[in-house]
Amino acid sequence: MSIKVIAFRASLVLAGIVLLTQVLPAEAALVLGSEVTNQGGINQSTGADSVNTLTAPSTMIYGNTLPGGLVSLVPPPSGIDSYNFYDDYIINIPSSSVNSISSTIDFSNLLQISNLQVRLYSGATPTLTPTGVIDGWSTPITSGSETGTISVLPLTTLNPGDYVLEVRGLADGQYGGSYSGVLNVATVPLPGAAWLFISALASLGIIRRKIG
Repeated sequence: MSIKVIAFRASLVLAGIVLLTQVLPAEAALVLGSEVTNQGGINQSTGADSVNTLTAPSTMIYGNTLPGGLVSLVPPPSGIDSYNFYDDYIINIPSSSVNSISSTIDFSNLLQISNLQVRLYSGATPTLTPTGVIDGWSTPITSGSETGTISVLPLTTLNPGDYVLEVRGLADGQYGGSYSGVLNVATVPLPGAAWLFISALASLGIIRRKIG
């Protein structure tokens, strides 16, 4: 094989890599806004309530590593003592967009955690008792119980505003546990009727300009 052919093939590979990096959205990580754990018999929230602004299309990863020795949370609300952590990821949909999101968790990325669940509610302030729940708690999953990927948040359309993606579970390993998930963000296209309405308005504008 000649040197020219090798160089040509190498240039094609390089061009393909450049194209992929420009077309495919890069994965970024959501910043954990706050975390609730039992500190001395009291449920304590720590964190800076950092806000993650979502852009579409994109793929975001989220996750956390919990230390060993966590004890169960203290009611209320009822049933919270079945978990020893609540993690909150605050997300923002910009005012100029309407996006849909969905989330999955791969069992291979779930270590020493049982009863892991995810939910979504509106607002920018994490709370154990939200009123604007959009997607309720997902089916509990436990590390080592299955293989593959499971959906923990169905495809959900969100208007501009602030939301909280909340994860809870029981880190029961001697040295704690860890989890990670994927949040997929997509742009919601305008329905066909909306495009017809916009086209009609544009046509009226053109007609008026001609008459004038």
